[in-house]
Amino acid sequence: MNIPDLINGLMQANQIPFDIIAPEHVKKTFANNDSNCRSVIARAVLLKDSIGNLLVIIPSNCLLDLSLLCETWGRNFQAVTGQSFKHICNQINLTNVPALPQLLNWPTLVDKQLCQYSDIYLDVGNNQDFIKIDQGNYKRLLGEALFAQLSIPITTLKAKMVTPQSDQTQITNAVHSFTSIRIKQRLEETIEFPPLPQTAQRILQLRMDPDANLSDLTQIVEADPSLAAQVVSWASSPYYAAPGEIKSVHDAIVRVLGYDLVVNLALGLSLGKSFKLPKDGLRGFTPYWHQAAFCASLVETLVKAMPNHVRPEIGLAYLAGLLHNFGYLILAHIFPQLFSLICRYIESNIHVNHTLIEYHLIGICREQIGSWLMQLWNLPQEVCIALRHQHDPDYDQEHCQYANLIHLALHLLNNHNAPNQLEDDHIHQVYQRLQLEPSLADQALQTVLAAKSELQTIACFMDRP
Repeated sequence: MNIPDLINGLMQANQIPFDIIAPEHVKKTFANNDSNCRSVIARAVLLKDSIGNLLVIIPSNCLLDLSLLCETWGRNFQAVTGQSFKHICNQINLTNVPALPQLLNWPTLVDKQLCQYSDIYLDVGNNQDFIKIDQGNYKRLLGEALFAQLSIPITTLKAKMVTPQSDQTQITNAVHSFTSIRIKQRLEETIEFPPLPQTAQRILQLRMDPDANLSDLTQIVEADPSLAAQVVSWASSPYYAAPGEIKSVHDAIVRVLGYDLVVNLALGLSLGKSFKLPKDGLRGFTPYWHQAAFCASLVETLVKAMPNHVRPEIGLAYLAGLLHNFGYLILAHIFPQLFSLICRYIESNIHVNHTLIEYHLIGICREQIGSWLMQLWNLPQEVCIALRHQHDPDYDQEHCQYANLIHLALHLLNNHNAPNQLEDDHIHQVYQRLQLEPSLADQALQTVLAAKSELQTIACFMDRP
């Protein structure tokens, strides 16, 4: 067991007794989200505005109420993200900033709810062990920090979530609350969405035509120059290591990608282009098309690792992975004035699932509205269900494999990017439902990660207008 020298030195200099706790034990301690637990992980949030910097410390089981903070202090704080955050971490030679004000010497605010816990756990960075400090000694480390009401318990947010059967009512209410558009009898008349792109319409018709052939698909793709260029670029990428030059869509289909993959890839790309990427989107997060490419590729690899007799249709699984975050684009389209606020909340609360943040701010989440639009556009039911239930590891109804595959893919990718995050205590149910061994899923992840540079290249192709 070990902790960074910087942290150890800080503890010794202040004569603070502490225990070193292995990450796996921390995950077990907080796995069940026990409301009676007297311990909590303290989380540091780095904020800034035109006046200066601010360190905010909250319990990890709470959401930082950014609007309340800005309103109370009369400032316009935003999270420190991306290269700015990395620069600060490099200055203290850690991979993240622990909830210890002395490391940065920034003005510090502490959420009052932290005071109700007897033991405080700190993630000290560098993917090492946690430390545990009792409340009294932790307050000594906080020094002259100010205490204020800054957060909302996550349990309170979860209590507001609704069942999928209420999606349409909830979307209607959210639009009614945040726009001046009069609610009409039918929801699809209320929200002004782009129509289903013509290319996507033709591909959907092709999917349902048992007599469709390679020539039909080639004609559809070639009729859209941008899509044709992306398909050829995709097939030409090192990820597929195709021999010789790929000169045409026909080449891409026959020699490299195959009919089924191109159908679903073209459909996903066509739908993705129906909404523009928001200009004031998330900062410091994986770009939209990069996330889509990695998720789709991992879902595809996971399907191949499943036993033959339980495998879902690999093309639909791939398409669901490619579109899994489609609701993000729709939120930007429907709520342009609130979208920036949503993003600022997510940046400041990376420990909280975006679903809860969106429920808190606008009364719906991207998964609801993404799935709903897929249904309006008559996409396969497997895809609609996958988008709606991707964050529900307990979902075991019709077409659950598609939703479960996305859930597992995102779980694996998130664990890789943040090894010390709390364990998903329901993930074993997903493995069982998919009849997939965790060791095989990890192999699938390593296969995708080994092709990281190639997939990033592919994502760049997808990001082109």
